[in-house]
Amino acid sequence: MMYARNCAPKVPKALLVRLPDSPAPRAQRILHPGDQVSVMMPDGALTPMRFLGIKDSFTDLPRDPQLGDGWQVLEGGGQTWIWHTLPGHVASAWVDP
Repeated sequence: MMYARNCAPKVPKALLVRLPDSPAPRAQRILHPGDQVSVMMPDGALTPMRFLGIKDSFTDLPRDPQLGDGWQVLEGGGQTWIWHTLPGHVASAWVDP
């Protein structure tokens, strides 16, 4: 019986690849006006939100919102704010989830 010697193909060694020091950007949810999504609130509750669009500043937020209305506010970092009543509160307010 014969055995073949050194019949494995020559394979080059892997090269070291340097990754950038900064972390990769995080995935972000893209919302469109009219989208209805569930949002995790500060108390851990999942709350339905109706995304209504983008406002430039907090003073542009509507004065008569409905529970679950959500707006992205560019002032202060572009966070989404939801009109919500937190547990233990008697009045609704704009909440940053």
